Amino acid sequence: MSRFFVSFSFSFYVASLLFVATAAYAVDDASVPAVPGVASEIHPPAAQITPEEEQQLTNKVRALKGSADKQKADAAAKLKESETSCWQRFLVSACLEQAKEAHTQAMIEARKLDSESRQIERDIRRRQQVTREAQELAEAPQRAADEAAKAARGREESAQRAKRRAEEASARGKRATEGQKHAVTEAKHRADAAAAREQKRKNAEDKARQRAEKDKRRAEEKAAERRSNGITN
Repeated sequence: MSRFFVSFSFSFYVASLLFVATAAYAVDDASVPAVPGVASEIHPPAAQITPEEEQQLTNKVRALKGSADKQKADAAAKLKESETSCWQRFLVSACLEQAKEAHTQAMIEARKLDSESRQIERDIRRRQQVTREAQELAEAPQRAADEAAKAARGREESAQRAKRRAEEASARGKRATEGQKHAVTEAKHRADAAAAREQKRKNAEDKARQRAEKDKRRAEEKAAERRSNGITN
């Protein structure tokens, strides 16, 4: 009878362990009841968030997770201690059942803290997004004005560059035209000078010919005069 009771107690203990483990890990966010006071401490999703608020909520998340981890560790340690103690009692099964129920309740409370911390983290992310969108919206006019001013400066700089290029091209064309005019003028001057020299040469030749002809006539007249005088004498 004693062996049968011990065997039955051990079988019931194993079944209880399986049941409690399944019940504890089956608890998720949907099965965790709302924690009083949580909603009032979390800002509406549409609200923006300041750096100070973000830091406060982040600290709270860290504290909640720390508390949850501690409760889980304490519950596991207490369960192990209770199991050892229960085997020293007469009503082993009842004692183990109570220990499992206490462990399950402790795990549920710890998971409530986990759920609250995750909810706050989601709220932080939503409010960060809202803050970024609001900041972008507020900066949009200035950003558009800056882009318009930058575009205007770009157009002005392009116009200035185009003007400088046109002026440089005009100056080059003007210098080329002036150079061509100067070359034509120089060529005309050289041609006029050459023509003048040629005319001067011709004039000199004409004068030399005229002097030669004049001298020839004078010589002929003198010769004729001498011959005439010689015959007369």
